[in-house]
Amino acid sequence: MHSAERPPASQAAAKPAAVGPFRPLVLAHRGASADAPENTFAAFELALRQGADYIELDVQLSRDGVPFVLHDEKLERTTDGRGIASRRTMRELESLDAGGWFGEAYRGERIPRFEEVLRRYGGKIGLLVELKDPQLQPGLERAVAAALIRFGLTGEQRLEAGGPGWRRAPVIVQSFSLPSLKRLGELMPSVPLGVILSREEELEQSRLHEMADIATYANLRKQLAQPKLVRRVHGSGMAVFVWTVDRRREAVQAAAAGADGIVTDGPDRFRDWIKKTPDGIRRPSGS
Repeated sequence: MHSAERPPASQAAAKPAAVGPFRPLVLAHRGASADAPENTFAAFELALRQGADYIELDVQLSRDGVPFVLHDEKLERTTDGRGIASRRTMRELESLDAGGWFGEAYRGERIPRFEEVLRRYGGKIGLLVELKDPQLQPGLERAVAAALIRFGLTGEQRLEAGGPGWRRAPVIVQSFSLPSLKRLGELMPSVPLGVILSREEELEQSRLHEMADIATYANLRKQLAQPKLVRRVHGSGMAVFVWTVDRRREAVQAAAAGADGIVTDGPDRFRDWIKKTPDGIRRPSGS
């Protein structure tokens, strides 16, 4: 299917709800990574128990073409391996310890296969899937699409932004790379896509409307979570998520700026912060 056949992404996100008490979606950054080793089943299970709406995870492609879950290009920080992860076979990757660096209680945690994540959590909790460095890993989009198709996560999905009436898409795929998202959209026209943005110049009106032809939402670095910028993104038809928010003041500011979802290492902490905010969160007028 050609990209021209994909409906405009802006049609997949409803306008935010009216001003009033509001609770953004809670997206667990690499799982509940404040309390368990990131991008492992231990972190994903904890995110589920802590009441997250989505698990955010990073997907790469092994040397033998198997999609797996890991954030870094190299293995050293979060495993007992060395070198570039995508140059290893899946069997080699699964032999590594991905939990001991965080604490002895997690020694023996393994690098997950993406398909196993879908098997365990597809339809049980939302999944926010980031394509890591797709320009360096040819075939990543096709492998991710094939896995989603295999597990039936390709049906018509709608992401409605704002207020208590969220209809959550089971899977959202995001990337810093707009060309990569376009390729994935050609393979899976019904799956919501998100573009990750880190600089204010990326939020120029003309660029946002170009993005909104492909993406359902924009995931903004927390420094960009300002009411005027969030309004601008909403005006283009995209919902707004904010990353990565781990302080109470930042959480309240991002929510009050009109963010539709907050990416955080500690889902339970975020929920507690919002509960303790007098009168709840109120979206700014017009956001």
